[in-house]
Amino acid sequence: MEIDKFVKEEDIPFEYGVVRERDNAVSWSRYLATKRSAGDELNLDWLYERCLKEIKDDWHLWKEFLKWRIELLNDCDIFRHKDEYNKISLLFEQCLTSCGKVGDAWIMYMEWVIQFKDLKRIRELLGKALRSMSWEYHEAIWRVVIDFIINELLIDNKRYELSLEDSIYYFVHGEHSTNFDTDLWSSSILQRYSLICDDIEPLLIYIFKTHDWSTIVRVFEKHLSPNLKPSQTSLFELYVSYITSMILVDNSAGVAAVVDQCIELFPFKKGELKTYLIFNLIRQGKITEAELYLEKVISETKDIIEFSVLYDFWIRMEELLTQELIQKMKDDNSEKQRLFANIRLHADTLTSLIKNHTIRLNDLELRREPNNIKLWLERVKLFDTISDKAKVYADAVLTVDYRLQTTPGLLGELWCQYCRLFEEDIEKSEVLLDKATNVPFKFLVDLENVWLYWCEYRLKRSIDDAIKVLSVVLEIPDNHELLLQKFEKGESPAQAAIFSSKRLWAMYLDLLEVKGNYGTAVNAYETAILIKAATPAMFINYALLNESSGHQAEALAVFERSVEIFPPSVSKSIWDIYLDVALKADITKEQKRDIFESAIKLAASGVACVSFFEKYSDFELNLGFHERSVEILHKGAKNISDLESKCTLWEECINRSEKQLDVNHTRKLYEECIETLPNSKAIKFLLPFAILEESRNEVARCRALLDYGSKLLKPAQNEELWDFWRNFETMHGTKDSFKNMLKARRFLEDTMKVNTEEVSRHADSIEFRASTAKISGSGPPSAEDKGYSNTAEIDLGL
Repeated sequence: MEIDKFVKEEDIPFEYGVVRERDNAVSWSRYLATKRSAGDELNLDWLYERCLKEIKDDWHLWKEFLKWRIELLNDCDIFRHKDEYNKISLLFEQCLTSCGKVGDAWIMYMEWVIQFKDLKRIRELLGKALRSMSWEYHEAIWRVVIDFIINELLIDNKRYELSLEDSIYYFVHGEHSTNFDTDLWSSSILQRYSLICDDIEPLLIYIFKTHDWSTIVRVFEKHLSPNLKPSQTSLFELYVSYITSMILVDNSAGVAAVVDQCIELFPFKKGELKTYLIFNLIRQGKITEAELYLEKVISETKDIIEFSVLYDFWIRMEELLTQELIQKMKDDNSEKQRLFANIRLHADTLTSLIKNHTIRLNDLELRREPNNIKLWLERVKLFDTISDKAKVYADAVLTVDYRLQTTPGLLGELWCQYCRLFEEDIEKSEVLLDKATNVPFKFLVDLENVWLYWCEYRLKRSIDDAIKVLSVVLEIPDNHELLLQKFEKGESPAQAAIFSSKRLWAMYLDLLEVKGNYGTAVNAYETAILIKAATPAMFINYALLNESSGHQAEALAVFERSVEIFPPSVSKSIWDIYLDVALKADITKEQKRDIFESAIKLAASGVACVSFFEKYSDFELNLGFHERSVEILHKGAKNISDLESKCTLWEECINRSEKQLDVNHTRKLYEECIETLPNSKAIKFLLPFAILEESRNEVARCRALLDYGSKLLKPAQNEELWDFWRNFETMHGTKDSFKNMLKARRFLEDTMKVNTEEVSRHADSIEFRASTAKISGSGPPSAEDKGYSNTAEIDLGL
C-alpha cells in the first residue's frame, strides 16, 4: 500500500492525530512540518495531496503547497520540464475549484501563467478571475497583467512619430519606409483596463505603443480631455498621439476637429499642429491640396513661429518629393514622362520657396505692421525690376494710413522714392509729385520733403522752373496766422502750414540770390521775416546780400534786427559775423564801439563770448588806446561766468598789460585775478606773478607768493613751483630761508592727505589776500622773511 511506503514508525502519532480529526488543519500542519524537516520531497508531496483532499478549502495550505512546488522548479528550463510545470498548473486549477473566491489565489495563478507568455491562456484566466474574484481584488490582478504588458510585450516598442520622410515615401511608392508591428492583444487588454483605470495617463502612453490605431483612437476619444493633468508627459504630446492615430486610420474629419481644438489649447504650437493636417493630405495622396493649403496659411499668418515652422516644412517636403520621384524614375522607366514632369514641377516650387523666403517674410511683417513704412522701403530693395518696385510703392501708398504715422519724414520719403523711380519719365513723375503734395500729411517735414524733391527735380532742367514751384507753395494766404494755429492744434494737415516751412524758404531764397534779382530777393527775405519763418542763417544771408550789393547800412540794420529777435544763445553766431562786418563798414568809431558794447552784453546772459571781448580789445589797441584795450579784457574776465573763458581772458588781459602798461597796473591785475579765481585755477597765475616780482627785485613778495602757491597742491603735483622756489632761494635767499623752504615742503608732504583741487572749491580753503604793506626795495631777506609761517593769509605788503 502507498501509506506503508511513506509512513514511518515515527509518523504513527501524527497519523493517529490526522485520522481522528481529518479536518484539523493544525494537526496536518504539524505533520507537514515534520516531513518538511526530513527533506523527503516525494513523501512531503504525498502528504500535501492527502491533506488537501481532506481540507480542500484551506487557502493557506494550498498557498504553502504551491509555493513549495514552484520553488522546486526554480532554475529549471520551462520547455524541458514542461510536464512538471503543467502539473503545477493543474494544482492551481484544483485549488481554485475549492478556493475560487480567494483573490490571492487568482493573482498567484496569474503570476504563474504569465511565465509561459501564453497570451490566450492569460486572457482567458483574466476573464475567469474577474468573474470569480470580489471587486477589491480586481485592481491587483489587473496590475499583474498590465505590468506584464509594459515590461515584456511593449518594452521594445518605441513611440511612433509621423515623419515627413516616411509620408513622402508612402505617397510615392505606396508603402511605408519603416514597418511597425501591431500588438492587438495588448491593445485589447489595455482598452478593457481603461474602463476601470483611475490613472489614465500611463495607459494612454502605453496603448499608443501597441500601434493598434483604431483601438487607440477609441480609447483616446473616450479618455483624453483638456482637463487631464499629465505628469509623465505633456498634454500636447498626448494630443499629438491622438492626431497621429486618426491620421493612420484615415479619419480626416476627426483630424481637422482635434487640430482646431488643439490650436485653441496650444496657440503657441499652431504651426506644428497644422503640419498634421498636411500629413493627413499627403497620406490621402493629395499633394496638390497640401501645397495649396501651405500657400494659403503662409500667405495669411501673422505669427512668425507658425510661418517659420510651415515654411521649413514646405521646403523639406518639396526636397523629399523631388528626391523620391527621381529615385522612382530610376527604378521604373514605364512612367518616365509623367515622373519627369512632376520632378520639374516640385523642383521649380522648391527653387521659388528658397528664392522668395525674404520676400515672404517681409509679407508677414507687413501683415503685422501694414503702416510701418520702413518695412515697405525694405521690400522695395527685394525686387530688381522697375515694374516690381513700382508695384510695391503703389501698394504702400494705398495701404499706409497717414493718420497713424508716428515718425516725421518717413511718409514723405516714401513718396519721394516713388517719384524718383520715374525721374526719366517727366510726365509720370510730375503726376506722382502732384498726388504726393495733396496727401494730407500729419507732419510738416513730410510735405517739405516732397516739395524740396520737386524743386530739385525741376532745378535739373532750369532754375526758373525750380523758383516757379517754390513761389507757388510759399504764397502767403490771407488768414495765415489762423491756418498755423489750426495746424499746431492738429486740426489741419501739413498743407495748411507749408507756406511757413523754413526749409522751403531757405531753398527759395538761395535760388533767388543765385538768380541775381536783388529786389525780388529782398522782398522774399522780408516776407519770410514777416511770417516768422526766417532762421538765423537767413538773417545772416540777408545781411551779407545787402553788404555784397553795396547796401552797407541795410546790412547792419538787418544784423541789428536779428540779434534783437533771437535769444542770446542763438544770437552769438550772428554777432560773430555782425562784428566782422561792422569792423569793415564805413561807419564812425563810436558806432563801432556801440555795436561792441551791445555784443559784450551777452556775457551777462551766461554766453561765453570771449571772442567779442578779444575783437573789441584789438579794435581799441589798433586805435592806440592801450589802457582801454586792457580794460575791455579786464571787464570780460570779471563778467563772463564760464570759468575756462574767464581764465583765458585773465591771461590775455595780464599779458597785454605787461606789454602795454606799467608794472603796478599789472601787479593789481595779478592780485585781483588770484583773489577772484578758485585756488585750483589761481595757481596757474601765481608762478608768472612770482617771476614778475623777482624781476623787480621784490624778494619778500616773491617768497610770500611761492609760500602761498605751495599750499594749493601736493608737492608731487607742483614740481614746477618747487623747482623755481629752490632756484630762487639759491639766488636770493640765505641758508635759513632755504631750510625753511625744505621744512615747508616736508610739512606739506606729511600733512596734505587730500586733493586740494577738491578742497579749493570749499569755503574754508586757503584764501589769497593782497598785502597792505608798502613795497620793499631789493636786498637780502629780513628776519621776518626767514621764518616759516603756516597761516591761511599771505601779506604781500601792497
